Amino acid sequence: MQDGSGQRQASSDGLTTLKDRLAREITGEVYFDSFNRGRYATDASFYQIMPAGVVVPRTVEEALRALAICRDQGRIVTPRGGGTSQCGQTVNDGIVIDFSKHLNRIISLDVDNRTCVVEPGIVLDDLNRQLKPHGLWFPVDVSTASRATIGGMAGNNSCGGRSLRYGTMRDNTIAMDAALADGTRLHFGEVPRNLANLNLNDTGRNLFRDMLALGEREAVEIAERFPKVQRRVGGYNLDALVPRNAANNMAHLLVGSEGTLAFTTRVELKLWPLIRNKVQGVCHFGSFYEAMDAAQHLVKLRPIAVELVDRTMIALGRDIAMFRPVIDATVRADPDALLIVEFAEEDLTDNLRKLKLLSELMADLGFGWNNPQRKWGGVVDVVEPATQTAISDFRTSGLNVMMSMKQQGKPVSFVEDCAVPLPHLADYTERLGAIFAKHGTSGTMYAHASEGCLHVRPVLNLRLEKDVNAMRAIAEETFEMVREYKGSHSGEHGDGLVRSEFHEAMFGARITGDFREVKHRFDPENLLNPGKIVDPPKMDDRELFRYQPDYHVAELKTRLDWSAYPGSGGGFQGAVEMCNNNGACRKLEGGVMCPSYRATRNEKDVTRGRANTLRLAISGQLGPDALSADEMMDTLKLCVSCKACRHECPTGVDMAKMKIEVLAARAEKHGLSLRDRLVGYLPHYAALASRLAPLANWRNRSPLLRALFEKFAGISARRALPEFRRDVFTSDADSVGPADGSEVVLFADTFNRAYERENLDAALRVLVEGGYRVHLPKPADRGRPLCCGRTFLSAGLIDNARAELERLVETYAPFAARGVPIVGLEPSCLLTLRDELLSLRSDDTAKNISAHALLFEEFLVREAEAGRLALPLGPIAEKALVHGHCHQKSFGAFKPVEKILRLVPDLKVETIESSCCGMAGAFGYSAETYDTSMQMAELSLLPAVRRADAAALIVADGTSCRHQIKDGAGRGALHVARVLAMSLDSARNLPSPSSHAKEPAHG
Repeated sequence: MQDGSGQRQASSDGLTTLKDRLAREITGEVYFDSFNRGRYATDASFYQIMPAGVVVPRTVEEALRALAICRDQGRIVTPRGGGTSQCGQTVNDGIVIDFSKHLNRIISLDVDNRTCVVEPGIVLDDLNRQLKPHGLWFPVDVSTASRATIGGMAGNNSCGGRSLRYGTMRDNTIAMDAALADGTRLHFGEVPRNLANLNLNDTGRNLFRDMLALGEREAVEIAERFPKVQRRVGGYNLDALVPRNAANNMAHLLVGSEGTLAFTTRVELKLWPLIRNKVQGVCHFGSFYEAMDAAQHLVKLRPIAVELVDRTMIALGRDIAMFRPVIDATVRADPDALLIVEFAEEDLTDNLRKLKLLSELMADLGFGWNNPQRKWGGVVDVVEPATQTAISDFRTSGLNVMMSMKQQGKPVSFVEDCAVPLPHLADYTERLGAIFAKHGTSGTMYAHASEGCLHVRPVLNLRLEKDVNAMRAIAEETFEMVREYKGSHSGEHGDGLVRSEFHEAMFGARITGDFREVKHRFDPENLLNPGKIVDPPKMDDRELFRYQPDYHVAELKTRLDWSAYPGSGGGFQGAVEMCNNNGACRKLEGGVMCPSYRATRNEKDVTRGRANTLRLAISGQLGPDALSADEMMDTLKLCVSCKACRHECPTGVDMAKMKIEVLAARAEKHGLSLRDRLVGYLPHYAALASRLAPLANWRNRSPLLRALFEKFAGISARRALPEFRRDVFTSDADSVGPADGSEVVLFADTFNRAYERENLDAALRVLVEGGYRVHLPKPADRGRPLCCGRTFLSAGLIDNARAELERLVETYAPFAARGVPIVGLEPSCLLTLRDELLSLRSDDTAKNISAHALLFEEFLVREAEAGRLALPLGPIAEKALVHGHCHQKSFGAFKPVEKILRLVPDLKVETIESSCCGMAGAFGYSAETYDTSMQMAELSLLPAVRRADAAALIVADGTSCRHQIKDGAGRGALHVARVLAMSLDSARNLPSPSSHAKEPAHG
């Protein structure tokens, strides 16, 4: 970057002094190493600037102390929240101060007056969770609500999907407390034009006086130049300064200033009553142009939102497992576009009436299900809340859905934020498509049709000079067209590095001069996030890009199949680069992703941070051999391989699979630790340990042995290891059950076979009593029992895992060839056959085994739904509390657990809304990760178990999950197979054969 954008040269001595002072005077985290700095070098834009250092203050006072130290050392400061900015607002080469980890409290709440005061690092969803019991919410509902902080939203002047009713961040900000670059602390709120009687220090009084004078001086120019659309967030909000009312709100000048004017310490917000009732109408269109033309008419029904989903987003969504069900349920045929119209009146009857009016309006506009393509369409009513939520989740994941393209060309954000008056929207989008085509590309369009603010992204590969040139040309031509329509070139996501350059073309030289005057008056030394809004670099300066001109990933050795992606390492590069930094992995509730981040709140411990570190490592930006370095292992240390990101990350970043590659590289370069050997080779020594069970289990009973195991093997002395037993699960017969029964293979995994044979005994009994012919095939090589290779993968021993899977494939292949299901109990083992097996073998035999691999509950539910399951079940308890294994959730295999348990008479099934249990195979046994393991469990799982009635059943299919529950809550947890076996016993012992509980359970 050039000097105007904040690049400053400082001697290494000066940087060392800065580092030492910060470390000495700040109790929060202070990072100056390349790995941590690299994690803060990007946001959700295409830019990358390596900061000099990072500070994570514990208090506001510490944040201000960091600012003072940086000012003394002449270093610029960039405040950062969730790091989800799409325009490069949160990257710079000075000191980044991360507010999100610690500065996230509600300071005060006034329910009667519907206001609250918060620290800037609080996440929007977290704020709304705390407001919900009071019947209130903060309605600037941005799509990144699960990770966007209020401070960042204020910095961008965020808008959200329902701004048609609720307005923008500016409209809902009452006041802000902030410090100027020189340390002066001020309260920014409503002030009268005459400041004489205002309780202000001289610095504040003079500053506010100068700003109000600027507003008065420039009022005519502001009225002439500022676009008359709601979605205008470009530049500074000078219109907040013009004389028009008795008072002006100085906080509104800070809103949208992107951290360039002052250092926000608290924000006072306007709150709204919760939406009690809402409905959605999914309007279908056979023509994109007609959809855009219809938007101006649909808003006349006064919805709270009209959101666009285009053909591309629908097609990509159908390929993403988490979105496919809602698309199938609500999308008819093959529309060119959808407009999702949402009504939220107090009375549900009024909402239903509006849905009817919506259908009538669509008909009046000439649309019908049987019409030709241009006027084909209609409305699908969505009244059921769960479906509405699923639609909203799909729509708000628009960016990530679009970025799920597995190619180097991706939809790029730079003209995605323009807003034009609704009567021009159809012509604007048509002309925009022509601009894209002119430059050899096409684009995606979605989002806020009700405001004329569509998120429009042409597909470009910014590694290529020609595509960078196309980006520049598209930007210039698009903004010229927006100016023609008297629209806004910056409608929601802010200016940052990508749009600030165009302020003079959009606002004129006089207004941009005013912007510069405001910046200089607030921050004369240019210390606060320079290069944004005022004096920016060129938006296409490739030295600032994530993929700079010299970006290169050398060929690297990989062992798994990454062929679905482009790039080095057989596609490993492309898989790593799928992360677009949008930060969905930073959500704090809902789903599983990312359990380690929820426990630590560290950027290092979230999927995004890990993916960024991997990208920097394989491209040589972290030094030689970074992929196998200690710092890389530290980056991945708390990854529990839950596979949640594989399912919940809309771009499909599979960190568990990537971790296997890193572990393999590490093992090859540095060898294995004793702990890795003990874990990895468990299937090889389990049989011997079982024969010597009393000796093998002695460690659990000896404090001395526990201490020695911790010292030499890294296994926590605070953990009891699973107990080996002599009566391991075995079967003399290769098959049991009725000879004419439907066939099924029961996969006896290492964990249940060696530690908890009761689960396999119960499963065998359930299957046999259900009338199935159960095969228990011996290994084809007649050697030790079969294994999926999971423990070897966890140690990076991929060749060993491949050998285990090849034994399994050879044994099970004849059964899969004739369509026999392969059923397993342990989710992590069985689901290896649906996941890693196909990364190690791509032949038809392996694919066939993978296709026939089912968890116990999946198989039973399938049979029940086909009317083939007949189990005489009786009541056993009033309630079952169920914890889902992470891999069950990742592979969509948890719902069958709930369904099969509901076949047990009189059993109320309640699911614990939990992330990972924290045990995660060997993770919870490690001395260095034990504490984090327990923190994960204490987030929701263990408190829920402790609250459960003593008579309630605790159900968990995962071996690790059951052990964590036992260790942490003192409660025994049962596999579903044992629950069903208990229910069979109950039915058998019922006094009357006519009892309903003895009726066979059918789907």
